[in-house]
Amino acid sequence: KQCYKNMIVENGIIMAIGNNNLLEDDLYKDTCFDEIIDLEGKTVLPGFFDSHLHLISTFLHEIAINFEHANSINDVLDIIATYPKKYDAPVVLGKRLSEFNLKERRLPTRKELDTVAKDFPIIISSIEFHTVLMNSYAMNLFNIPFTTEGFEKDAFNSFTGIIKNRGAFLALKKAYELLDEKAHLKGSAETFNRAIQHGVTTMVTVEGGPLFHTKHPEILLNNRKNFPIDVELLYSTTDLKKVLKFGLPRVGGDLFLDGSFRSQNAAMFTPYKDSINNIGTLFFTYKELVEFISHAHDLDLQVAIH
Repeated sequence: KQCYKNMIVENGIIMAIGNNNLLEDDLYKDTCFDEIIDLEGKTVLPGFFDSHLHLISTFLHEIAINFEHANSINDVLDIIATYPKKYDAPVVLGKRLSEFNLKERRLPTRKELDTVAKDFPIIISSIEFHTVLMNSYAMNLFNIPFTTEGFEKDAFNSFTGIIKNRGAFLALKKAYELLDEKAHLKGSAETFNRAIQHGVTTMVTVEGGPLFHTKHPEILLNNRKNFPIDVELLYSTTDLKKVLKFGLPRVGGDLFLDGSFRSQNAAMFTPYKDSINNIGTLFFTYKELVEFISHAHDLDLQVAIH
């Protein structure tokens, strides 16, 4: 592959590349350049694409409590107890909690969370979002029907605060409803700075759908002209009218066919070894899927399924 030693850029467009000094070329020798940059041997690459992320949740993760390095339930409780901004927002968000990193090999219960979070709501998401954990304050505030699929109970038929599958999705949506647009965008500067430092100039963000809120796509579309890099949107919805309303060429991204292994709702042919009669969940029937994709195709929309 050919490598070149210099190039000329005009109005953001590469106009010429070459191995000889372009400044001495007959075509450019009389040109008055605004700026000449000596890269001192560095390499210029095209901007990178991040082809799948959730930008709004990434913004929110910048301001969420990070449990990635918690090694025990006591670590989790200590992190919450010493968190300095627990009263700064309508709900405290937590991220990246994994029972596989905890020595107890289980998630904390809501009663354990209540010992350090009695008077403010907290919702903590697992790494893959299909499981959330809430304290009693959040469960009462969100007022999610206990008949919703995914609420875990203990041996005494008491709710543990651990919610999976559709219940987890609904709980996250309830948390997002408490946050205004300004709160949703609070972590954007940190996110974009990190992306730019790694050479990312375009992000393809997947918003909406079962995991996130329907207002997230609109927040991004209303603000992306102010973003320092290009942001392309994949709207995860089965409502094709919404996609057409915003003039988007594609739909989907996180239209889930099934769940995840961690939450034991990934669709399987045989039951999970430690969950009798559980073969996971299919979120669409074959007929529903074919009808949806056919309709999108008739509207000239690209479709991405997860």
